[in-house]
Amino acid sequence: MKFLSIKAFSIFVLASAFFSGGISAAEQQYTREALIPEYLGFYVHFSNTKAFFDELEKSPLGRLWNDEKMRKLTDDYELSAGVKDMLTPCDDDNTRQVNELFWKNLSLLEGEVIVSLSDEASLEPELLFISQSTPERYKENVELDMKSAEISKKDKFQTGFHEFQGVELFCLSKEDDTEECLYQAYVNGTAIQSADKEWIEKTVMTLKNSSGAQEPSGAPYAEIVIKTEAFAEFLKNYLPGASDSEDEEDDQAEQKNYPAASSELQAPQTAAPKAKAPTKQDILNALGLGEISEIRLKITPSKDKVTLALTVDGVPKDMSGLWSILDGGQAGDFRLPYAPAETYSYQVSKINLKKFWAEIPLMLKKINPAYEMQFRGGLMMAQAQLGFDIGADIIDPFGQTFASCDYCDEDGSAKRVSAIQIADKKTMAMTLERIFAESSPIAASARNLISSEKYLDRDLYLIKIPDPQANMPGAAKSPAQKNPLQDVAFVIDGQNLYMGNAQGVRKTLQSIDSKSRTDLFFESQAFTKFYPSIPDQSVYWGIIVWEPFFKVCKNTFNASPEAKKSLESLWNSRSQLSDRKYSFAGKPFALNIKEMPEPSFFASYVKYSTFWTKFEDGKMESVLNIYSPDGNPTK
Repeated sequence: MKFLSIKAFSIFVLASAFFSGGISAAEQQYTREALIPEYLGFYVHFSNTKAFFDELEKSPLGRLWNDEKMRKLTDDYELSAGVKDMLTPCDDDNTRQVNELFWKNLSLLEGEVIVSLSDEASLEPELLFISQSTPERYKENVELDMKSAEISKKDKFQTGFHEFQGVELFCLSKEDDTEECLYQAYVNGTAIQSADKEWIEKTVMTLKNSSGAQEPSGAPYAEIVIKTEAFAEFLKNYLPGASDSEDEEDDQAEQKNYPAASSELQAPQTAAPKAKAPTKQDILNALGLGEISEIRLKITPSKDKVTLALTVDGVPKDMSGLWSILDGGQAGDFRLPYAPAETYSYQVSKINLKKFWAEIPLMLKKINPAYEMQFRGGLMMAQAQLGFDIGADIIDPFGQTFASCDYCDEDGSAKRVSAIQIADKKTMAMTLERIFAESSPIAASARNLISSEKYLDRDLYLIKIPDPQANMPGAAKSPAQKNPLQDVAFVIDGQNLYMGNAQGVRKTLQSIDSKSRTDLFFESQAFTKFYPSIPDQSVYWGIIVWEPFFKVCKNTFNASPEAKKSLESLWNSRSQLSDRKYSFAGKPFALNIKEMPEPSFFASYVKYSTFWTKFEDGKMESVLNIYSPDGNPTK
């Protein structure tokens, strides 16, 4: 049963399950998450709503947003007012009154809350609430619901009460559709709300037979939870050309337009393989995504940091499909020779290019053997034109450790230098020489863009990349920016292939040959304090220093006034896409880049960040920590 046909009033009744209070039962026999029906595939869970928003306000991000200088940048826009405008649009005085009652309810929010607006089978709206409550708060919210039903003129509602097993059920429905009703009930410290009467009655019995809820412990958090079928349905929306059903007739109908291998890519005597059109679930299985059981994004704010943790359950144990590229083992402590003090992002990962390259035809074959043949045929033609074998000459020679360093250069622009380890140095050197040779097909088609030279006794290979901002009106050109073509360089040294901005690659070679230190980032507080907190099992990790990052942002806007105006115009034009009246904020969110504070201002609130990814027992965990200057990491 779907409640959301009660359209205009639905946003208000969300508040009826958001209650305060608590219970102190002698025995705690259930958790509120365990009450969620199996068919529900998406929900949001607050462990303690009031505490969560209090901590968010005190967190580095909350304090940053509320600072006076930040309010100038955002044109004194209140974030809470913007949220109200977005969630409760208002086009008349009557709606405004209903909205104000809605937000009055939410202002009293406390305790654990679980809310869902979608089922897993169809992703259609399905309203459900489970909330910590007290009898007094439940009564107050029912009274507010009834009052809102009375004053709502746009949609006419009726209210009523029913009894089930000695528990009073409050029901709200439209006058012209009494079949659909939103039920509410309160039992033993928990309030529930849903249009699914069967679930309401089942949950009432569960609550009556229990002595209380096991309240969440630890730091307050908010979670977005997506379960198996909801995730699969979401992905299937982006998988065109496959059947939604396992039904044979549907597959046969789909087969009429299902592609076979192109005759141009086959031997003349070979017939195109006939394959049953795959279902969208077949495609997910081939990609290694079919076993995912749950995805959780958990946000935990505190005074010193904000943590975002993404977990994915159901990663294939053999790391097949798309996961194969991350099947390279522990990333470890890999250090680039050139990592200047102004580094704002340093990242290291273990990637398995050989396994991923081998997985591509396997994934295609599982979907349809014809796709594999098309891939192999297209690859053969591409390699014939390029003059080398992509797998044997490029993929196979690579190792598995990859690192990159992003830094703010002396001219204030962003630069990057990366390195990837090489397993077969001889083959990789021959491949680069072949690609950049004057007689190569690539050189012939891009003769003015690629070149090579000797630098410190190494072969340095260069590609000129157009600077997208160089020719913009109003762009300021420093001496380093006079040439609208920026050089990207490749060079082999030892067992590493270095690549990136040519200036940075040259400095890397200078660092290798010089006795002077140019890897100052590794002596900084960012590295010495925060690297030890990164788990040893990480396949990917990184450290961010926010001050030089904001310096790059500010210098980018200062170098191009036209770019700054374009961004402001693009951002502020969003308000012109709607003629909605703003009942709370009174104005849209404006961005005044001319009021952008100095980089040191941002760094006074958010100083460092760490991020990492690891796999364990079929689960992927990715964590981002945003620290204040006083934040201390824990492993």
